[in-house]
Amino acid sequence: MFHDGYYQPKLLIMFLMGNATERWADSPEAAVQDVRSFLADLPKGQPCIFMTSAPPYGEKSVRLRQKAQDNIQAAFAKVGGQCSFVPGFTAKTVAENMGNAANFRRQASGKVKDPFHPTEDAARAFMALQRDAICKAVAAQLAP
Repeated sequence: MFHDGYYQPKLLIMFLMGNATERWADSPEAAVQDVRSFLADLPKGQPCIFMTSAPPYGEKSVRLRQKAQDNIQAAFAKVGGQCSFVPGFTAKTVAENMGNAANFRRQASGKVKDPFHPTEDAARAFMALQRDAICKAVAAQLAP
């Protein structure tokens, strides 16, 4: 992505959790390894925000992803580097999504069909709850 003549982003935002959840939850060392690898691939001075995704529907998944977020956030703190970290799992975002079927696609019966990916309206609500943290991270990254 950063090859000469390809992309020259003014700000890189990584917004994820999903597939890395078990790896990061199970091993703080793996989280550190992944952060080091990620930062090694970034050009020096590249403004960067790393944000974890919105909480899922189920309590068990929320607990696992919270542990993963704690480990990856600690890894960023340990390794340092140029990225701002924005936790997607906060008391407010967890309260908004966990157990709230209205925030997830449902079957005709009302049962949640996809417990990991909030609906578009729920994503908007998540981003509204995260607005201040995101704005602070953007300001910190793009400050002269």
